[in-house]
Amino acid sequence: PKPKIMHRTLNNIKGKILVIGDIHGCYDEMIQLYNSTDNEDFDAIICVGDLVNKGPKSLQVIRHIRTTPNWYSIRGNHDDSVLRGALSCNENHKYKQMTMEFNDDDIVWLAELPYTITIPNLNIVIVHAGFTPNVPMEEQTIQTMTTIRNIVDTSTTEDKKEIPWASAWNGPQTVIFGHDARRGIQNSYGGKAIGIDSGAVYGNGLTGLILPERKLITIPTPEYCPVGKD
Repeated sequence: PKPKIMHRTLNNIKGKILVIGDIHGCYDEMIQLYNSTDNEDFDAIICVGDLVNKGPKSLQVIRHIRTTPNWYSIRGNHDDSVLRGALSCNENHKYKQMTMEFNDDDIVWLAELPYTITIPNLNIVIVHAGFTPNVPMEEQTIQTMTTIRNIVDTSTTEDKKEIPWASAWNGPQTVIFGHDARRGIQNSYGGKAIGIDSGAVYGNGLTGLILPERKLITIPTPEYCPVGKD
């Protein structure tokens, strides 16, 4: 189900913000990352989605973000998949067993996660996967916002090759995104787009981005899941 609010705006955020990359059930590491900031006084902690699946403590991740003041999240493709499992009548659904631990509040909270969060005073928007360049946010599809990694390069007449969508993004807002663990941290697009999925669940570290200074921090993580495994 679509959330009531697809695109959320946080208008009253004036201080520091911590944005956390794809967590995938790495609850202990999420807390360690937060603690590694020496408990800075953040106005908001915002997660880029894919809170669940692959790692060991998906429910704890959901409960912490759901019940802790000033913690927010957007919806990723794995959150969508797990939500479908929770609402499915098919007992053999891939994620049905995992969601048996979830209570109604957990499921409703997941269902109401937005697909973007905008911070107007920083001219920043946070999305799970990304956007199609030159398309207004209201016209971006859910599939794009939760799964896009590449677009076809139209800047050349040669054979069309795929390039990272972020390399073609020209604003107007800076985009912070996750979803692309194979590329890891992406911070070479002139500040217009910053990717922070370093692949925590694959043993490649959990990354956060402190705003407004755009300071990247990464803590080590064990390998809970081989790369490429669903």
